[in-house]
Amino acid sequence: MKKITFFLLLALFALPSFSQNVSDVFTKKTMTFYGLDFSNTKLIGSSTFVDPQTIKSKFYREWNDLMKIERKKYDVAKFYQKRIANYAFDIVTDRNKLPTVENMVIDEDHSIGKDLLDRIISKYRDDDHDGLGLTYVVESINAYDNEMRIWVTFFDIKSRKILLTELFVGKAGGAGIRNFWAKAYYNVMRESEAAFKKWELLYSE
Repeated sequence: MKKITFFLLLALFALPSFSQNVSDVFTKKTMTFYGLDFSNTKLIGSSTFVDPQTIKSKFYREWNDLMKIERKKYDVAKFYQKRIANYAFDIVTDRNKLPTVENMVIDEDHSIGKDLLDRIISKYRDDDHDGLGLTYVVESINAYDNEMRIWVTFFDIKSRKILLTELFVGKAGGAGIRNFWAKAYYNVMRESEAAFKKWELLYSE
């Protein structure tokens, strides 16, 4: 699997207004997982994605639901060395209603930059949780390359500031639309699990 590395490291000494620093990604043992955020996703491949409305109304929900139904397989607590991972998907459920169907499908490349990532996370208002948050911001679903590109993004829930994020590219595979693309984000989860150990060596205090 290919992996595109791009760290957005928001350390306390560099940006003292932040309430946490990147070491909290590793030292905090409780985390809230928000799921797959498709609010700014582009579907690349107009000959394949002929029914974006169904992708939006059906599969965005099913891809998130699958991680809760098969929680043992999609175990973010284990992947990121946490004792507890709360699942709070209400925010992405609402955000995944935002895309305009007419603008979802393209045939060129698409990327999400730092400014847009910051704006996305700034919308994660959660009065029920605090501490460390994790969301998967899906950049694109590419039918030409059978790949899903996801920003694995850790942030401080209270301040809604990104602590650490990296872009991963997951290969799809399997039967049926749901399982085919679920394989892609599962591969991203496993790749980011391996990367987490390297991050800890680089960024832990």
